[in-house]
Amino acid sequence: MGEVLYNITFFIHIVILLLIFHQVSGVNLSKKWFIFAPLLLRFLFFIAPVIAYFVTLLFLVLYSLYRNDFHNRMLDIFYGLYPVVVESLFNRILTFFVFPLLGVSMRETASSGYFSLLIELLIFPTYYFLMINCKI
Repeated sequence: MGEVLYNITFFIHIVILLLIFHQVSGVNLSKKWFIFAPLLLRFLFFIAPVIAYFVTLLFLVLYSLYRNDFHNRMLDIFYGLYPVVVESLFNRILTFFVFPLLGVSMRETASSGYFSLLIELLIFPTYYFLMINCKI
């Protein structure tokens, strides 16, 4: 059961990265991206875990540089790294600040796959709510 939760959490993690990339860059991603990107990256983890780790962090940078819609490489790199940084930031905010305020210890969030899944599910709504309220 733990491996299934881990795979679902990974799938949701990649979908959240794609949603944030779409929201911040304005690049329209087809629905195929939301299905095949997580599956391809998960398959790559089975073949070469070390390479897959770095590809997971940099695939949006590579995609943004490949498309080069903005004709500015620094902006392409920013749009590729922004979702990774924001997702990690909100993950840490929820893990180290919000859940302890609700009485859930950090040890419980680290050891339970259910809390990892819940945190991943809460990242995009939290991000979207803050961006709408800040009018960014």
